[in-house]
Amino acid sequence: MKKIVSAVALAAAAASLVTAEVKITMNGRLRPTVYGQQTVEGDAKGKTDTKAVTKNWMSLDGYAAFEDTLKFAFNNEDKTAGLTFSVNVKNGNDTTNTSKIAKKSVDGTNPEKDIQLTESNNKLGNFLTLNQYDIWSTVFGTDLKLGAGSWKDGNADGAYRVKKDVDAGNSEGVDFERFKLGSAFKNAPSLFVDDIVNFNGGSNALAAYAEYPIALNDDMSLKLTAVAIKAGYWSGTDDDTTTSHNAGFAGRAQFNVADLFNSELIVKKPVAGITTFAFYAMPTLLPQLTATIGGSYTMDSTSAETWNGAWDFDLRARYQVTPELSITTFNKIAGLKESDDETKNKAEAVVNAGIAGLDGKAGQLVAGKDITMVMWNNISARYKVNDFVTATVNVGLMNVLGTAGKSDSDYGINYRVTPGAQLYLSKPATLWVGFSYSGAKYNAGTKDAKDFTVSSISIPAILRVKL
Repeated sequence: MKKIVSAVALAAAAASLVTAEVKITMNGRLRPTVYGQQTVEGDAKGKTDTKAVTKNWMSLDGYAAFEDTLKFAFNNEDKTAGLTFSVNVKNGNDTTNTSKIAKKSVDGTNPEKDIQLTESNNKLGNFLTLNQYDIWSTVFGTDLKLGAGSWKDGNADGAYRVKKDVDAGNSEGVDFERFKLGSAFKNAPSLFVDDIVNFNGGSNALAAYAEYPIALNDDMSLKLTAVAIKAGYWSGTDDDTTTSHNAGFAGRAQFNVADLFNSELIVKKPVAGITTFAFYAMPTLLPQLTATIGGSYTMDSTSAETWNGAWDFDLRARYQVTPELSITTFNKIAGLKESDDETKNKAEAVVNAGIAGLDGKAGQLVAGKDITMVMWNNISARYKVNDFVTATVNVGLMNVLGTAGKSDSDYGINYRVTPGAQLYLSKPATLWVGFSYSGAKYNAGTKDAKDFTVSSISIPAILRVKL
């Protein structure tokens, strides 16, 4: 079915794009850490009082590499077919070419330790990656839309995230929105649950979809979307017949009432025995207030070692206090439902991301294998000083509310505080610079266990150019 939908969409769109309207956009970002220092005291097992300090100057690799998204959108004249294609151009440091310089003492007689010099290897495969490919067409002049493609960053209705780049000063991840809607646990079926073209928080799965909007009356509308996703697979046997589905399935129904609320119901089925339901609503409460409330629940009856299911609840809000001041808050509680059979609880069911340390991965929060419930709270404020400068501040907290079985692990609160300023260098370009302080504490809970603590300071920066 997926191949048929893909072929129909491709043929119809190709025929309609002979005289196409073309739009090209660019979104370039350079995200270095000007300075970072991380201090770790003790070890995760609570056996030693060791201390390790890491310092970084001008970290330009990995997450901080230069990244540019080039997006090409093609539509025919009457907007009945289209193609959206975008690529990420990323200059990271693939340190495959290494040379040595023998550093000698002043008198030139005693070589000291060799200095390793590395240079970037910018092969095309490391430099250029597919971000999005979406080809679509309406059918016989109706509102039915068929399409197919691949999405690295997912395909979700972004309005429900209640997130604006301008509020974050273009910062993200550890210094703003650490989690998207859905679970906070790694590989959970409800991770990034409103992405209807990927499973388990994954990316770039081949997906084919059908979408149909229905205007119920002047104020009410309904949009139905059905998706087949190659990343999934399931089969079943009834008597002597085995039926296999070489794709997983997802569906979304969006019901909106003008000036009252928007809502969406999502169903995802990656494999047999696992089904996820999610519901989110955006009520219209005040003109200055945007809010999302909802959550998801996953039922898991697979025979493999697994948790019996997962659940989560999200509450998000953005309030425009004055024309200059806005406040945004994200709040999440996520949990795993333990199986009655303790042998079927995954040891690797860990939290997907953290906020402590230089990259958010320090401490035990993202390594603890006994966590069953976690809470994340984040509040951010932005104040426009003038046309050239805005001030931002972000505070993030993560706390473990539940652990599996008879665990005595004591997870302290993980925190991160990041004040910053955004400079409007020119009409398409901004520079955001922050000062981040984070910390975490953990105790293994065993007899005479010593505390394991992490603290860090860093100066992140983001240069962004949008054309």
